[in-house]
Amino acid sequence: PKKPENFIDDDDDQDLLSSDEETPQKSKKSKKAQKSKATKESVAKAKDKAKKAKDLINFAMSEDMNSMIWSQPSMKGIPPGPRQGHTMTVVGNAIYLFGGTDGTNLLNELWVLDPDKATWTQPSCRGTLPKPRQRHCAVSLPTQSLLIWGGIGGGNVACVLEPTSMTWFDVRLQGEKVEGKEERVPSPRWGHSAVLIEQSVFVIGGHDGSLPLDEVWELDLTMMSWRVPEILGKGPKCGSKHM
Repeated sequence: PKKPENFIDDDDDQDLLSSDEETPQKSKKSKKAQKSKATKESVAKAKDKAKKAKDLINFAMSEDMNSMIWSQPSMKGIPPGPRQGHTMTVVGNAIYLFGGTDGTNLLNELWVLDPDKATWTQPSCRGTLPKPRQRHCAVSLPTQSLLIWGGIGGGNVACVLEPTSMTWFDVRLQGEKVEGKEERVPSPRWGHSAVLIEQSVFVIGGHDGSLPLDEVWELDLTMMSWRVPEILGKGPKCGSKHM
């Protein structure tokens, strides 16, 4: 899909659109220069935000929810650099950080946080590394492995990490069979959310680079195949960058 510029918020996107709409008589050269200036300002603003957002913050809540405390733990090891659009996923006893953007480049780094030892590490990985990406989804599977899919730069290939051997695999996902038509699969997207329920991963919403999406797809992990589940009732307008 069409890739938006790194680190541009929805408001910034709207500003770029508005600048063209308000002056329809301007030359193409003028429009291009105006759009380039707005884009550079948006990226610079987001970079400044990222530089201030490199600390790890911990939130603790008691079982009875009477005690909710924010704290900043002391960490060991070399931490990952500032970024946004990454994912952090609990797999087993560790937290896996993958991808994102530093404001200039898309990333495909993998970092592991051991919460018991409060230590960051960047392991060496084998296999086929996922493409650099941001605003993708990541899910911890029942097999204690990590599934990565979608995102800006990620395409439509599913990638699975086996933590015991730190090996990445590309997984071919089958589509939903429709009589007389090609298999249906979800279009590449970013800003979607995904959640594991029993033996299925449900992908909701996102953005395809042109329009926000409000569709739901189900990935059956037993067959590694996509399908569109039957949804009853009226669902929310999902769009992108939701939880």
